[in-house]
Amino acid sequence: MPGIIIEPEEKKQNPLIGVFSHLGLIYIIILAICLGIVYFQGVYQGDYLSIYIPFTHIWPLALIAVGLSLFQVKSSASLSVGIFLMALAITITMFSVFTRADAIDSTTKTISASSNGVKSIYADISAISTDISVRGGVADMNAQYISNYGILTNSIEVDKDSVQNITLEQLDIQPGFGSYNKDISLSLPSTIPAIFDITANISPLSLDLQGIVLKSANITLRGSNASIILDKVEAISSLNITSTASQVTITIPRNIKVLLSTSHTFTTNNFIGLSQTGVDSRVYESNNYQPSSEGGDKTVTVNLNSTFSQIKVIQQ
Repeated sequence: MPGIIIEPEEKKQNPLIGVFSHLGLIYIIILAICLGIVYFQGVYQGDYLSIYIPFTHIWPLALIAVGLSLFQVKSSASLSVGIFLMALAITITMFSVFTRADAIDSTTKTISASSNGVKSIYADISAISTDISVRGGVADMNAQYISNYGILTNSIEVDKDSVQNITLEQLDIQPGFGSYNKDISLSLPSTIPAIFDITANISPLSLDLQGIVLKSANITLRGSNASIILDKVEAISSLNITSTASQVTITIPRNIKVLLSTSHTFTTNNFIGLSQTGVDSRVYESNNYQPSSEGGDKTVTVNLNSTFSQIKVIQQ
């Protein structure tokens, strides 16, 4: 009868027609599985395969997914065509959207400078999406930068006050998803007092100051994970941390007196070895302080300003 649509019997009997009626979603799922396999191979199987997807290649993925979603699977014939189109889309994606690992050039830069005659060190480090590592225990200052994108901006100079000024800056934004990486490693002499000015955005930070005498440090963290280990400080030193959406762990030895003040919003604080100076006070101090046998009190003032963060301070 006119106006009455009779559904083909094969659509009722073939369950694959219902499953493959969402080709766009299936394409995304298969693509995610392929990415997972490549990632597993890269991490656990000797880095034979790596994922490199430039941001400029993301829009074709969206177009393919939308185009497949518009295709209607209503019969066995359209089912075969749809599966063919999806297989073709996956093949084109794997060979044209991804960037070959051997097409990515790695950059290695080594920087070194003598510390003879240097009275103190000022290190200014700014980075985005970079593994940052600072440690002591070397005779002269040296730094190493390793990346498969971007160039490190750096300068080293000794001013008239015999302060060695070190500037390391890498603010290039990652060009895509996958195995893009940047790494800055700085090693400093143990016998020279140091001042730090560090800005880390979406970056892991390891500040291991064992052997380094800390004068002061100003650290700004955004979306980062930081581990800070103090060892020696001058008679009066300061550690100022501004943290947004970050995790911070600070370890301080018991032979350093700690005065800590905190200003926080939506932040979890865990202060071990410190106690409040009063009810509802945001000021804490050492409760297990043990003066050094070398004589002379050493005090570090810790100022925390945090938002949406997790802060842990341990004095042990």
